[in-house]
Amino acid sequence: MIGYLRGQVLVKQGNTLIVETGGVGYEVSVPVSVIEQVSQGSESALFIHHNVREDGHYLFGFIDLAQRQLFRELIRVSGIGPKMALLILSGFSVDSFVRLVREQNSAALVKLPGVGKKTAERLLIELHDRVGKTFAGVGEDTSVDQPGHDAAVETEEALVALGYKPAAAAKMVDQARRALGDGVHSTDQLLREVLKSHVPRGL
Repeated sequence: MIGYLRGQVLVKQGNTLIVETGGVGYEVSVPVSVIEQVSQGSESALFIHHNVREDGHYLFGFIDLAQRQLFRELIRVSGIGPKMALLILSGFSVDSFVRLVREQNSAALVKLPGVGKKTAERLLIELHDRVGKTFAGVGEDTSVDQPGHDAAVETEEALVALGYKPAAAAKMVDQARRALGDGVHSTDQLLREVLKSHVPRGL
């Protein structure tokens, strides 16, 4: 399965990119926020959700792991397909959407084209517990007063994407921060420290 692509953006059209790497051009569907951050002819890096269906292989690209994880949570909701999930991610950042779910703000969702009241309410209900666990700390104002908070959150999200449970990921990151000592640590530093400990998956 393809999980990451880095290469030159050959085509940028609508919500689709063609990214050339190793002499192969990959067609990738992306949210508007990604389209706005890449330039045709430049090199870009994308985290990929690879969807295999009977009629073909489909790639969906995201600027970071948090955005990809939210996409995966969205398509698990009944009645929400990849197209609708990309629309939602085009209308909201990860932070703003997580805050919207916590507040159960369906009024903001129904402003998106194609999202009705019943769909919005079902989506918010189904995501409430999952988003609360997977994106703990995201969308909260306390990050302003917590140096290194963003790196910790990104490390937790990376571990969740690797298959660890959210609670286990949070515990592992906390242990890594203590092991590294005082100061502000980057996502790479935290992730390296976590992986050094060889903690079994699923704890």
